[in-house]
Amino acid sequence: MQKSFSNGETITVPNVYPPLRTELMYARIQNELSKRYRCKPADPHFLRDVKIICDSCQKEISVKKQYTYNRDKSQRYGLYVLTHSNEETYRACQVKPTINDKRIKHRITKAVKDILTDTSKIAEYIDSDFDEAELSRLAADVKRLEKMKSDVHSKMDKLLDLYLDDKWSKEKLDERHRLLEKQAHQIQNDLKERKRKRNLIQKDKLNFDTVAEFFGVASRFEELLDPVDQQKLIGSLFPSATLGDDLLILHALLPQEVTVDVKIRIESMEEAKEREILENARERYALAQKTLTQHRGLSLEALSKMIGSQPSTLKLDQERFGSFKHLAPNKQCPDLKKQRVIVLQDELRKNPKLSGRQLEKLTGINRKMIYKIMEEEELKR
Repeated sequence: MQKSFSNGETITVPNVYPPLRTELMYARIQNELSKRYRCKPADPHFLRDVKIICDSCQKEISVKKQYTYNRDKSQRYGLYVLTHSNEETYRACQVKPTINDKRIKHRITKAVKDILTDTSKIAEYIDSDFDEAELSRLAADVKRLEKMKSDVHSKMDKLLDLYLDDKWSKEKLDERHRLLEKQAHQIQNDLKERKRKRNLIQKDKLNFDTVAEFFGVASRFEELLDPVDQQKLIGSLFPSATLGDDLLILHALLPQEVTVDVKIRIESMEEAKEREILENARERYALAQKTLTQHRGLSLEALSKMIGSQPSTLKLDQERFGSFKHLAPNKQCPDLKKQRVIVLQDELRKNPKLSGRQLEKLTGINRKMIYKIMEEEELKR
């Protein structure tokens, strides 16, 4: 029995109630529950297999699913954001990134396509010409890493003296040794990668052609693959990345076991919204044109009802992408009578025996107007 008081004191009295089960039975139950527990796997996402590090605080960034609602809160929408793994690291970071994945995915697709189709654009994404300047940078990197390697090994040697002085506990020294070993291992891997990259450039085995060939695997990943395969593909191409204020640097791991950094500029929310509006308009325009091909002669109002879009929206789509084919003329069109005549002539040429009712159905023109035009223009059936 346990009781807490307002002054913060808590009194606990054991063995007041009879135990429901023995400690052994409790342990067995907990063990069985842990075996049965199955954590629901995270939804697939194209960046979930990429280890992303925040450029500001050097902590890991995760892909998290969040929800938003429409204005009247009647519908909930899921969205993915790139942010810190937990609240503690998020608060500690100065930048505190929270980036909608829509601002990135289109840019990655565009980067891959640009690299494959236009070599002049490669420089926009990759800070390297694989030339003498790059070799100089690699030489400086090798020198810096060699010094870091020497410093870490020197620190590891000093741990023995600290252990013999008996001023630090063995547990703390062991923990420090493990950290230094991990750091030394990473430095050694980076050193090998830089030297390998330098050798490949010197032998002309690493250039824009080899990079373009590498990206050929991902040329149509958005169109051909489902989210699970997208996640696997992007994770294999880019095992790691660095997230900055407005830049995501993907570290591409080439088959030659060297890394090439690919800069992806993050869209602003305004850019992403404008692009989405334009993409939706293209899809709507294509659907409207497909509907008109199947049902020729629909008026704009009839078309709008059939595909669930406002007439004013469809007018705007025509201003963006061109006039619809097979759309019945309307009062807002210039040279209305001339267009109606052309439409009627076209239908009568195909079938001179069409009745007024049939022409009305095919062209969307009022039957009385059809008879009037045919009389005035002496159209024959």
